[in-house]
Amino acid sequence: MNWIFFTLAWSTFYLLHSLMADEKVKDRLKKNFSIAYTYYRLGYNVFFIITMGILVCWTVLANTGYLFPRKIWMIITGVIFIYWEPHY
Repeated sequence: MNWIFFTLAWSTFYLLHSLMADEKVKDRLKKNFSIAYTYYRLGYNVFFIITMGILVCWTVLANTGYLFPRKIWMIITGVIFIYWEPHY
């Protein structure tokens, strides 16, 4: 059951984070709230740091175990995806 809450929390975080990074959203905020827009980047970073910190702490402290059994090939694959940087 906790996995449902984790999935919803992380999905909501990434949705809001992506929306805040969208150029259309930034342009609309700049047009409608020009004075407050000067602090947009600061607010964006504060939002990211606080919500990411809360989600990471919550996920680590929940101690719900693993969704899938840990296999060495999964760990290696995960590490490859973390460090792989595509060259376009």
